[in-house]
Amino acid sequence: MKIQLDTIAAGTIAAVLSMAWIEPESLAPRILPVLVLLISVLLFRLKIFTLAIFLCAYAWVFLYAFGVMKNVIDTQPSDATPRQAQWIQVQITELPQQRGSTLRLQGLWQQQRQPAQLIQLSWFAPPDFAQPPQVGDIWWLQARLRPVVSRANQGGFDYQSHLVRQRIWLNATVIKGERMQATQRVSPRSVIMNKLAAWRANAEQPQGLHYLDIVLALTLGERQWLSAERRRLLIETGVAHVMAISGLHVTFVFAVSWWLARVPLHICWRLLAWIPRLRVPELSRQPNQQWLALALGFACALAYAALSGFAVSTLRALALLGLFVMSRIWAWRLTPMQVLLRGVAVILLVDPLAWLDVGFWLSVGAVAVIFFWHWWSVTSITDAASHVGPITNKVSLLWRFEVMLTVLLAPLTIFYFHGIAWLTPLTNLLVIPVFAFAILPLSLLAVSLLLVPFAITEQLAWGLLQLVDPILHTVFQFLATAASWPSAWLETVELRWVLLLALVYLVVHWQQVKQRRWLFGFSSAAVIVVLLQPQQDEFAVHVLDVGQGSAVVIQRDRAALIYDAGPGFGQGHNLGHDVIFPFLRQRRLRPEWLVISHEHQDHTGAADALQASFSELQTMRSRFAFQASSDWGWQPQAFPEEITATTLPCSWGQTWLWQGVQIRALAPMPGPSFGPNNDSCVLLLTYRGQRVLLTGDIQRHTELRMVGRYGKQLRADVLVIPHHGSQTSSQAEFLDVVQPRVAVVSRGFMNQFRMPHRDVQTRYAERGIPLYDTGRDGQVTLRWQSGRSILRAEQEAGWQVQTYYRDWRNRWYARRLPEWQR
Repeated sequence: MKIQLDTIAAGTIAAVLSMAWIEPESLAPRILPVLVLLISVLLFRLKIFTLAIFLCAYAWVFLYAFGVMKNVIDTQPSDATPRQAQWIQVQITELPQQRGSTLRLQGLWQQQRQPAQLIQLSWFAPPDFAQPPQVGDIWWLQARLRPVVSRANQGGFDYQSHLVRQRIWLNATVIKGERMQATQRVSPRSVIMNKLAAWRANAEQPQGLHYLDIVLALTLGERQWLSAERRRLLIETGVAHVMAISGLHVTFVFAVSWWLARVPLHICWRLLAWIPRLRVPELSRQPNQQWLALALGFACALAYAALSGFAVSTLRALALLGLFVMSRIWAWRLTPMQVLLRGVAVILLVDPLAWLDVGFWLSVGAVAVIFFWHWWSVTSITDAASHVGPITNKVSLLWRFEVMLTVLLAPLTIFYFHGIAWLTPLTNLLVIPVFAFAILPLSLLAVSLLLVPFAITEQLAWGLLQLVDPILHTVFQFLATAASWPSAWLETVELRWVLLLALVYLVVHWQQVKQRRWLFGFSSAAVIVVLLQPQQDEFAVHVLDVGQGSAVVIQRDRAALIYDAGPGFGQGHNLGHDVIFPFLRQRRLRPEWLVISHEHQDHTGAADALQASFSELQTMRSRFAFQASSDWGWQPQAFPEEITATTLPCSWGQTWLWQGVQIRALAPMPGPSFGPNNDSCVLLLTYRGQRVLLTGDIQRHTELRMVGRYGKQLRADVLVIPHHGSQTSSQAEFLDVVQPRVAVVSRGFMNQFRMPHRDVQTRYAERGIPLYDTGRDGQVTLRWQSGRSILRAEQEAGWQVQTYYRDWRNRWYARRLPEWQR
């Protein structure tokens, strides 16, 4: 029986990818491989060898991948770890990253009688170091530890999975620290980084270098100097993969080195052949220069990957290049699909968590498209372009290739980046040659010279980067012009039509029987249209996970009312672009109202960003938002003039109709201010008999006043509980009047205030009110549909409750860890 490597590769891929759906603590992963092995033995006896080999490979690789997964899970921190600050010993393992006033470190936490554990540290406003932290340093740090956590919302970036993929389960905030032991050997990456950092400090001078952030990303794979604006420009023009190290760069270095190595190897052999001692017949045979050139090319690619710290993208490229080199040396006759299949199998064997990387899927998709180009389409396109001149022919081929790459990768681009740059073929066609023949070679030569400890080499490196700087300036001027074109970046999450476009492109260019390819096209189109039908809710309440703050989105069909805008942070950062905007885009919602309950920072963070992005957005704030004098009652004319043009004051008694939803303002109530929390704008929303009460941060004082004034009119089906569940809120009298069927608390995971308070949780439990918690459950969505029941068994009144971790991201690598109690 012939060894079927392709079948083994397919089994390997299937086994590793199945780890995404495995429940580590269940019996299934322990029983499944045994059952599969028994089935494979039976198939061997029946001489069904292909399927038997596939299942046998699946079972053994499954056991291996499951072992890796268990090792990763076993490094999770114990929930008995103290919350209080403690002194820890950390050895720095990655280059420090300076982002604004925050220093990011990654290292090994060296614990007594326990294995070292990877940890990510954030040091806000660190002191001025005589010598900055270096890779290999050992530091003694006072830090406050916490398990990794991400904002768990639809459309948002899963930061927790990103860290788990790196086997990091712990974050820490550094309070203070000192270096215990300096590294004895400074790594080459640190040498380059330190010298580039010194030059970057003089970037504002006339002779300074202004694009060292791009040089750093291209050579060391570090993107920490890239500003948010420059990152966005690269994404929106479709060249982000060009300006930061990836498999494309490693492959280019390999290809150029392989091609250039042939000439000097041939010349060297001819020169050495004249040496008398090599005239011996046994020694005069010319070696296989093809092998030597391949080996030299692979060595150069390996050196480049080492310079980048063996980033994940470079390891993937090295695995594929290694397979390519072996196929050339041993003269394997492989089709493009076989190369791709075996290459992906090798990558997943070496790194069983590679599928957690966005770059893995983009790389595999790009290689698959390139192989499709060579395998199915290149003959017809070459024939079509053969009627023009040689140069025009090549440009035409490149243009068609870029268009095909953009169209076929569009579904992945939209899925991961929520948009597509339709100018990608043009920008890549013009930028990649400049990058390949000027920017990358000069940058690599410059940083290589920095490793030579002589003043002359440093001057040469500076001179080379002086040549790179104007080239990059011209490139970015072109990209800025391209980005200014109308709708250069199409922001969308609509996958159906892009998948259909890619499907049509495949069917038209597929070199297959006409009837067969169109049958495949129509059946696939039907599946796409049916399965990817966007969900539309008649009425829904979305309580977003924004940490210790509040942001609630009320959905009515495709319109939205936003109640509070999440927390704001230092240096103007807020969760608007990280949480609220991605959520609105994912749900295809158009915000029409913004209501800010009160002026605390944990409720106003993204207010300005929302108003700037949606010019027709109507805004309402508490009437005490800007003035809080004791004798200022309901006097709209007293609301500051500069605010009335864009903002309405919120006060009791207001009622309006929005998209069929009746909205009634219950507070702030008449009389003087009782503090920002108690002055919150409280809204009662009613839609077809369903009532939702949004309470802001009111506390005992306002709760009891509202009970006295409104009585049973406060009854609501859904309650977003007051003040994040603090001990001074959710009084028994208030709950007895409201009588909610379901309640939701918006608070931060492991927040310093320990909200919701145990007394508050007890009050809800005693009344049988289900309490959902964004700190535990992530985003909480309550959906109501008239005319038909969509409720879960334990819910009433037509409400269906969905939570992020249970319904959208119920995977072992993304679940929120238990909160530490100590």
